[in-house]
Amino acid sequence: MRRTPEVNRIARPKGWILAFASMIFGTVSTVIYWLVWFFGERAWVAARSTAAYYEHQNAFPLADAFMATMSLLGAIGLYRRAPTTLLWMLLAGSASLYLGFMDVLYNLENRVYGRGDGGGSLVVELGVNVLAFAIPLYGIVFAWRSRWQLLGTQEEA
Repeated sequence: MRRTPEVNRIARPKGWILAFASMIFGTVSTVIYWLVWFFGERAWVAARSTAAYYEHQNAFPLADAFMATMSLLGAIGLYRRAPTTLLWMLLAGSASLYLGFMDVLYNLENRVYGRGDGGGSLVVELGVNVLAFAIPLYGIVFAWRSRWQLLGTQEEA
């Protein structure tokens, strides 16, 4: 039988449910995106159907897997009130921001936003880009503001 650490008895930080839900959403939606990309109807998520766009997107799965894993670990840690939550949340947030910047820059330089192949795939691309910034910004701000509580320590004076 596992002994419950003392840190599990502290109250969860205010806003933890939204942080938890956003990390789970980020993890699940990333997995679904890549399942559709590789095994489903790629046109549902591809804003363009060019070889260059496919090459660009195919550079992301490993980094996205890292981001999704850090996000999942952050969600689990937040639920369990583990002190490692702060680390996982900051890693997930920074990875998502980095990937979001890379994707947006490619999209701007290659006019993906203005010349998508049409349909819902451009909406998916825009949604991915917006969420790549919105979710981690909330998570990073939440994690940093709640750092002492997440670590199970008293705030520095």
